[in-house]
Amino acid sequence: AAAVSPAAAFGTLPVSARSPFASASFSRYRIDSGSGVSAFAGGLIRALRRATSLESRTEKSKTIDHMLHRIRLCNTVPNSVRETLIPLVVDGDSVGKVRPKLVDVLLSAPDTPFAELPAHPIGRALTLDPSLSIEGRTKSVGRVLSGLRDSIVTGWRDELLPVTPTFPYDRPSFLVERAAAPHLGTVSFGVHVNGYCIDAESGEKKMWIARRSATKSLWPLMLDHIVAGGQPAGIGLMENVIKECGEEAGISEELASTAVPTSAVSYEYFMHSDYLGGDDFEDDDGAGTIKRDILFCFDIELPSGFVPVAADGEVEDFRLMKLEEVAACFCPDSPDPIKPNCNLVIADFMVRHGFIGPDDGPGYFAVVDGLRGSIN
Repeated sequence: AAAVSPAAAFGTLPVSARSPFASASFSRYRIDSGSGVSAFAGGLIRALRRATSLESRTEKSKTIDHMLHRIRLCNTVPNSVRETLIPLVVDGDSVGKVRPKLVDVLLSAPDTPFAELPAHPIGRALTLDPSLSIEGRTKSVGRVLSGLRDSIVTGWRDELLPVTPTFPYDRPSFLVERAAAPHLGTVSFGVHVNGYCIDAESGEKKMWIARRSATKSLWPLMLDHIVAGGQPAGIGLMENVIKECGEEAGISEELASTAVPTSAVSYEYFMHSDYLGGDDFEDDDGAGTIKRDILFCFDIELPSGFVPVAADGEVEDFRLMKLEEVAACFCPDSPDPIKPNCNLVIADFMVRHGFIGPDDGPGYFAVVDGLRGSIN
């Protein structure tokens, strides 16, 4: 598929809109016998303030366009793939979306718990042996998926996630290995923490950003949240936040407990080594996975003198960045991009904290709306 350039996708701003002296009102301020130098100076200052405001709005408008670009990348499944996905139905609930090629593999595996669901309203559907308990499903599904570790399911984590159509969950359909969840197209949950501080001198908000380790199997060396993690089975969200804060950034339990739940973002996208986005995709090999996530967002205000510590080896380093610097990383051509799903959580933070607002561009509502993408 041909990549679309940022200019083609969003257009370019005219030079006049970027010029600090583009305001037509500037020409009104001139020296004449009735105004005097002080009147001219005052008018000049007011004109420059308006021009600076225009410049700021222009930059914020570009930020909104770049946010939308990142949101779209996290909410893209080509029609050639979407139309062939086979639902995984357990206890009457659709809990996954599986590619046909993998369905055939699962059905043919020795002692498989998978079966085709007869007479499903939308056609072909996959299900599990109805005689199995939740524990039985977890063990039998895990056994089959473990047999695919060297061929299909890579990056095995030995971490079980709940499979459920809703949250909160108190009775999941079964548990699945984290690395296998996208292969079954199940919804995964996670916690992402926006760690920020207030500059003691300027009063501006700054954000602590991590750089992922070079050894990470996905998105190595990309920028990331100070703390983020999948939501495993058996613990609560806040409990997970506190655990991840200690493991990933050396944040004490006392400080981590001040994290505030603020919102959630969701998305669904297709992952394939040859897929660049959009609907123009030749589905030749039947490979690729469906990533469907709900991320619960937390904010934690950190003391101005606090410095995070990379405690678990998953982070190369941390940096304290101005929000303008973070926003620049949304740019499609950024040399230092943010991990794809983290873009959404950070965009949500910037909306909630007023870094961008409805006056900054016509795409503002599209950003707000797009952060809660459909995962149906």
